[in-house]
Amino acid sequence: MRRRALLAGVLAAPAVHAQGTYPDRPIRLVIPWPPGGTNDIIGRLVTEGMAARLGQPMVIENRGGAGGMLGADIVAKAPADGYTLVLGGSGSLTITSLVQARVPYDVATAFAPIGMMGLGPNVIVVHPSVPATTLKELQAVAKAARPALSYASPGVGSTGHAAGAMIAQALEVEMDHIPYRGTGPALNDVLAGRVPVFTNALAPMLPHV
Repeated sequence: MRRRALLAGVLAAPAVHAQGTYPDRPIRLVIPWPPGGTNDIIGRLVTEGMAARLGQPMVIENRGGAGGMLGADIVAKAPADGYTLVLGGSGSLTITSLVQARVPYDVATAFAPIGMMGLGPNVIVVHPSVPATTLKELQAVAKAARPALSYASPGVGSTGHAAGAMIAQALEVEMDHIPYRGTGPALNDVLAGRVPVFTNALAPMLPHV
């Protein structure tokens, strides 16, 4: 499974053009995850160049929670003037809408896609205390685990959540899902050994693998 980062906004073309040259003031970029995750990394790398080309500052606002839904909802309810954007992804703009009982916006109509900003793989990692370096070894550990082995993800509806469920199904094992409010908090607990397995995008994991 690959994670996609998509830049989207609430746009109303007539309103934008009626105000004159766009943009004429700072642009707010909502990243619907806490600092330290893939979307946060991509957003901070890209916005500097965007600000230089647009001639206006890009103001990043991290608003994590509910699998990216809280931040996306802020943008969905913002004025349709092109000055509030969201750096969503496969999880926050697609999977979340399928697994959450209540979503306060319609993904198909609430946002206007601007462009893809990144594409990367998801990986599964384990704490060094877990005696597994291959999926076959992880399968054996999970089958013998009592209680069931647990895995962390950045949140319900994230690509990490979906990837973990798919891996457990493919290995025919039971693993308990522990959702967090983003990559940073989950990664801290995995590094500390409080959760043995983590499924997430590759970028934030590289310094620790």
